[in-house]
Amino acid sequence: MTNERRWVRIGITVEEEGARAVALDHETSEVIAVHHARSQGPAGSLATWALRAEEIELVLHALLSKGDFLRERVLSLSFGTTLGVDVALQARP
Repeated sequence: MTNERRWVRIGITVEEEGARAVALDHETSEVIAVHHARSQGPAGSLATWALRAEEIELVLHALLSKGDFLRERVLSLSFGTTLGVDVALQARP
């Protein structure tokens, strides 16, 4: 059932195994909806980053399509990733 009065925060993370989107109630931090898309390849190349962008689009669209909240009630959208951190740490002299 859709709660038309609640404000929603959406977080998207992109990791080696894929992208995940989570919708949380802004006031209670209750998880409203979650969607995960498995990665289509290893991180690193520009072509792979294009796939990651498609994964982000897929999880966000799927989350919004579930109908558990109104799109107009999305208060914030945040992104996070640790991709490239290991490579950067290994590249340090």
